[in-house]
Amino acid sequence: MVDSVNNENEVAVEIHVITDMENATEAELKHTPNIELVDTADGQAIKVTMGLQGLVHPQTEEHLTEWIKIYVGEELVADVAFGAGEDPEVVVNFALDGEEIVAQAQCNLHGIWEARL
Repeated sequence: MVDSVNNENEVAVEIHVITDMENATEAELKHTPNIELVDTADGQAIKVTMGLQGLVHPQTEEHLTEWIKIYVGEELVADVAFGAGEDPEVVVNFALDGEEIVAQAQCNLHGIWEARL
């Protein structure tokens, strides 16, 4: 599934979402953010990494995850940029109260990918 939003210049931007997990392609799996709830010393946290089912997105000069954004409900709680060679992982301590978690990640070659929890 491809959805769209407007960026800061009011240009429509496609957002890619896996709609059929049973038949997801390798490309879909390695581009989709993985959202986990983890326990930390400070309570519960949201952890987002790149790739599902053991597939990992490359992080080279030619092909990389440029950023990850995490929303809880409508609130942006993290916006982290990455460069080549950096591990695209974000951990945010956040008191959850049943809100939906949305993670978006920008691949420099394949656009924005989204997951929800």
